[in-house]
Amino acid sequence: MLHLLPQARRARTWAMIALAVMVLLFNAGFPSTPAEAADSVKALNIEGVGDLPFILDDEGNLWATAVSSRAYRMNQQLYRSRMVKAEHMKGVVSLSGQYAVKDDGSVWITRYDEPSEQDKDKWGLSMPKFVKQVPHLKNIVSVTGVLALDRDGKLWAFDTFPRIIQEGNDFVAYPPLHEEPFPVEGVGRIKDMYGSTILKEDGTVWAWGCTVGCHNLPEIIGTTAPTQIRGLEDIVKIGYDIALKKDGTVWVWGYNYLAKPKSEKYPKNVTPFPLEGLTDIIDISYSNSASLGGHMLALKKDGTVWSMGYFPNTRTGISYPSNYMPLHQIEGLTDVLAVFSGKNTNAVIKKDGSLWMWGTDRSGLFGERYGDAWALHDQPVRVELTQDAD
Repeated sequence: MLHLLPQARRARTWAMIALAVMVLLFNAGFPSTPAEAADSVKALNIEGVGDLPFILDDEGNLWATAVSSRAYRMNQQLYRSRMVKAEHMKGVVSLSGQYAVKDDGSVWITRYDEPSEQDKDKWGLSMPKFVKQVPHLKNIVSVTGVLALDRDGKLWAFDTFPRIIQEGNDFVAYPPLHEEPFPVEGVGRIKDMYGSTILKEDGTVWAWGCTVGCHNLPEIIGTTAPTQIRGLEDIVKIGYDIALKKDGTVWVWGYNYLAKPKSEKYPKNVTPFPLEGLTDIIDISYSNSASLGGHMLALKKDGTVWSMGYFPNTRTGISYPSNYMPLHQIEGLTDVLAVFSGKNTNAVIKKDGSLWMWGTDRSGLFGERYGDAWALHDQPVRVELTQDAD
């Protein structure tokens, strides 16, 4: 129909069509916005919630907390931080506490150290590093505390840090008792582990008689057999005296703070029992603190998140034993994939790989300024993963 238009109008129409085609061809070869490029990063795990976290993405990269270089240069005390890809920390398949397991089966200790002069502008006050490889551990798939699980389902115990023992009024550092890993015999095939507690593939839970912070745990593991925790069957995940059952119920025992009435000051050693009101649960995370109490996050099959226990509910962001919160839903969270609890800070990863955090913000990632500190943020806030520190 263009031939029916006047000549001048036909010329203008063809010019507009040509311009539109050029724009489409130009945009086809480039990402439309930086935001879309950032959205392609998918988080899988987070460690160090509430402090200086590490994040593992779906491509095996570690992301670390970087102080804004502008804030660092201006010597600002209350600085805003960002999660930045650590280009030197790649090939990671598992992240637990201070340990990272690489795709070659090696285990590395991760830490934030003082940066070199050339790295200070990007990372500010602290530089993420693989500081040391744990010697003699091979073909490992996961690590927790002093236990490592290899690809054949075999369990190994190791000790990489000095033993700190109180002698009188002084604390003395002694070399590790077991500088080389040794196999833990007679435990069968392992599915999950936490501290001195192990979950076997048959769904039963076993533990050595020692707390997570016991200084001679490797020696106890090497000289004694674990004891089965009766009353726990068909378990699929464990934490500190807490377990998720195959039927979607959550069980607690021992000295877990959720196993006691809130009127008691300290928990008692109790036998396993299910927490009321929790059904259709597919993931749990429990954070324990002897001074602040403990609290739990539970993820339901419908993608909603529920919480209970001792968590800060004042603007200062400090949790006290009186801050017990009964079971309640975290509003505004849907389509969640995994949950991660910290002492005063929580995090979740959604199905789209985005990271959300709330609670106390010690590192300036998501909080609101309150005087000379970051205030408690009681609503989940998205924490972006970016390539740049500025």
